[in-house]
Amino acid sequence: MEANKQRAGDNSTQIQIGMIHSGLGYSDVKEICSDILRTEMEKYASKAYAEAEKRFDAFTDSVLQRLGAIDGKLLNRFEEPSVQMSFREATKEYIRSGNEFTGENLIDLLIERLSEDATSTTLSSVIDEAIQIVPKLTENTLSLLAMIVFSQLNFPCDRANFKQMLQKMTETVVKASESTPLDSAYLQQIGCCMGFRGLLSRRSVKTLLFNSYDLFYKKSVSLDMFNSVVQSHKIGDTHDFMFLISLFGHPEPDLMFRYISSRQVENAMQEIGKTHLKPVFDDLVSCAETMSQDEKEAYIYDLVPEWKEALVKLDNPHINSLNLNPVGCYLGIRKLSGILDYEIPLNLFYQ
Repeated sequence: MEANKQRAGDNSTQIQIGMIHSGLGYSDVKEICSDILRTEMEKYASKAYAEAEKRFDAFTDSVLQRLGAIDGKLLNRFEEPSVQMSFREATKEYIRSGNEFTGENLIDLLIERLSEDATSTTLSSVIDEAIQIVPKLTENTLSLLAMIVFSQLNFPCDRANFKQMLQKMTETVVKASESTPLDSAYLQQIGCCMGFRGLLSRRSVKTLLFNSYDLFYKKSVSLDMFNSVVQSHKIGDTHDFMFLISLFGHPEPDLMFRYISSRQVENAMQEIGKTHLKPVFDDLVSCAETMSQDEKEAYIYDLVPEWKEALVKLDNPHINSLNLNPVGCYLGIRKLSGILDYEIPLNLFYQ
């Protein structure tokens, strides 16, 4: 108890776990950093102190530089005790590990915690838990979380962008495929997911990939066939016709669906008041032949050959049994967003 005593200044409140400050500006954040250093350094012997101090300085400087570059007003969030606690935990974790990969992830998490609306208590709590978990993750286990998220999301993008996503995901898919049963058990132990075998198992990544995007695996529709469908429904409105033709890419010489799932098109119809065109869309979908399983695999593996072996390895009970909880999902989405350079909101996973 005596070791945690500190002098409380005019603008601070003393509690047993360390210093909590109020009324902060930029210089006050530096003071918080010093307070964290003093309380944490008590745990290190003199030989370890210099290295710990070096890591502390590097982490703190990076955080403050990022805050200044994004929005200096975020410093005001340090008035909140919960934010100060998050900062303290993130700093402690980096001091312990000194791992650059971990450090970058912790800084990103901390920035996200500061950027989050204070009223969003659930997401703030998820980020706080993630700060404690991310130092325990390896590249392979984090890649596995990202791969599971990728396989369970329905991306609202077109065919060309989805192909680019698959290419960007190649390195992650290969790393995830190297995960072992120990990795899966460890992810459950540290609180990223639960494991269910048998009827409660997820479908494999391969099964999800080849069955979740119906339009992506449709063959082309001839121009004659398109015109025949449009004429059979007596489409005379120019705007309706332009909407229907916009569902396809440029003729080459036939039409391929531009979008990758029927749900995307149906949502678009709902949003712009074109639901009366759904029967026309359904007929166009029926006109396009669906690829066989062999054709689907050839279509994917021609684009990303490395996926072939990786998907076989990922079709494994110890991976299919994993069901992500909110923290595991959040960490997987963060990793995935960085890989794809595509902002993915957490609520997309829970729709």
